Amino acid sequence: MTSMNITLDIILLLSCGMAIFYCYMLNRRLKALHDLKSGIGEAVVDLAKATKSSQEVSVTIATQTQEAINELNAVLDQVQDYRQEAEDILQNLDGQVHQARTKISKSLKGTETVTEKLTSLNERSRIELKALTQAVEIANKVNALTRDQMLQKVRHQKKEGTLTPFPQNSVRPTPPQDTSIKSNPFHGPQPQQYRRHS
Repeated sequence: MTSMNITLDIILLLSCGMAIFYCYMLNRRLKALHDLKSGIGEAVVDLAKATKSSQEVSVTIATQTQEAINELNAVLDQVQDYRQEAEDILQNLDGQVHQARTKISKSLKGTETVTEKLTSLNERSRIELKALTQAVEIANKVNALTRDQMLQKVRHQKKEGTLTPFPQNSVRPTPPQDTSIKSNPFHGPQPQQYRRHS
């Protein structure tokens, strides 16, 4: 009984010693973990530094982004102004093109009107020229017929001996002239040569 108690005490003492040794080792490890120069402490410090640096970088990026946005807005405003100017120029060009088309249309209508008038005048001139040509031909035929009648009368009087000579101071009748229109109707009538009848 006594030896058993001693054995139990020895086992208990060994267990306590092992527990104390384990606690000592655990305490050393915890101190190493909480040390700022190594372990988790160092990792926490590095994490804090990285977080602060990232915040600074975020602020810098945000500032640069805002500046870029401002510049982009300024460029967009200029583009909008240029667009408005371009639209104004296009509207002005459209108005000028419309005015030019209107003037060309009026000019074409005026040209057509003048062409129609010239065509009508040409047709009227042709009709009048044709009528004038016919009138001249009729006049030539009448003159020829009158001349033939006068010549027959003179021959008849000469044959019968009743031809009265012209007085010296009297004016002899001039032979009729051919007033037919030649190839150019604007040159006027051309004289015609006659043969003296025996």
